[in-house]
Amino acid sequence: MRKQYDLFTLFLLPLIFFSFSRQNTRETFDVALFNKTFKVASRLYDYDVAFWLTSDYLSRNHLTASGDEYFCYQDQDSAWHVLYGKYENEKFTPAYHLTVDTTYTIHVLHSFPVDSFVLPYMRALHTAQQEMSPVTDTLSIHFNIYVDKNKDQTFTVRAFPGMQPDGTVVYGGEFEFTLDSSGLHVLHTRRYMQDTFRGFSTDHPPGKVTLDYHDVDEPTLGGILFVWEYKRFFPQILLVTRKNISTVLQDHTGQYYWVHVER
Repeated sequence: MRKQYDLFTLFLLPLIFFSFSRQNTRETFDVALFNKTFKVASRLYDYDVAFWLTSDYLSRNHLTASGDEYFCYQDQDSAWHVLYGKYENEKFTPAYHLTVDTTYTIHVLHSFPVDSFVLPYMRALHTAQQEMSPVTDTLSIHFNIYVDKNKDQTFTVRAFPGMQPDGTVVYGGEFEFTLDSSGLHVLHTRRYMQDTFRGFSTDHPPGKVTLDYHDVDEPTLGGILFVWEYKRFFPQILLVTRKNISTVLQDHTGQYYWVHVER
């Protein structure tokens, strides 16, 4: 399970501003690409928030999910659903179905989606995990994994190093898989892997964290998600690519915004 958090600052709406150290940075930094990638990172962050809130609710109410498997999905009213249960032998046994609405209110539902809806999600997650296993089985690193159903009924599964049991947050590897509508067949794979994974303690946080992405020109999805997800733990996080440095700051109202400068 992912580590629980005190959520009092988690729900600030992102305000995106851009600062440039030189005029020609506008030519070297792809703002449109960053915004597109950040939109995905924001959705993954919301996915995590839905999980944090519902798992905390279960814990506070002394409820234990049968099995340790779950996935999140969003309905047409923008509410997040979190389904907990056990997946085994092509069968999903549900334990809890909770929702988090746009006011962050948790509701417990006593009905569950039909198997034809649930099973492709679970297959996609397990197929992706099998694809990752040659790497992840050799590492003592916990990955957070996300599944999303696309408009064309395919699935996208993404995975990034999560917060480790000792409170260390890690970066350095990313997976993205596109799977068919059954969740059984991988159509496309994208992987980014540095030569080593690096981590920072949230229990004894340094004053400044530098994420070294010197091998890429643009911030990766995992790098952006790391900054956005863990910004509250560190006074400053710098995401350093080959050409630019990106970070988040807070204005006088407490809202976060992005700043990008040329190296």
